[in-house]
Amino acid sequence: EKKINLRPIDILETNIYVIIILTFFHSLSAFYIKSGGILSEICKFFSFDRENNIPSIYSALIVLISGLLCLLISRFKEIRLIERIYWFFLGLIFSYLSLDEWKSIHEKINIDFKSFTNISIINIDAFPSWIVLYSAFIIFFIVAFYKVIFNLPKRTFKLIFIAFIMYLTGSIFFEL
Repeated sequence: EKKINLRPIDILETNIYVIIILTFFHSLSAFYIKSGGILSEICKFFSFDRENNIPSIYSALIVLISGLLCLLISRFKEIRLIERIYWFFLGLIFSYLSLDEWKSIHEKINIDFKSFTNISIINIDAFPSWIVLYSAFIIFFIVAFYKVIFNLPKRTFKLIFIAFIMYLTGSIFFEL
């Protein structure tokens, strides 16, 4: 029986290499995209500013793999029921985010929050609807699973927290 040994650092390094390569081709595409012709068309496959191309498919695939791993944890790991539910919902969320990354579902969300909120602390209309909606969902999820999240092993919590911050940073800065 052959055992697969995946270390988080190996996965991180591989992702960093792929991101560096994608960034290199994106940089080239930003330079050549205005040149016209076939080269311009090829460059669209690597532009971070576009959807349904190699960078967005890569991103969707990474998030989908994370979702599937969470679903596997919820199914096969011997854990308490509440933890099983947590991993299951986390798997569903990642799977949805993967689909969203691939099909840009968030760009189709258009909600007029002023019509049913009276929030004056921040200008809620200054943000795209999906940021407000997804932020509310994140807060709900953290509150609902507070005990499970903060009782994870320290290393697991740290890795998930770093991944969460990196994902949010990329989502917000590249999408806005």
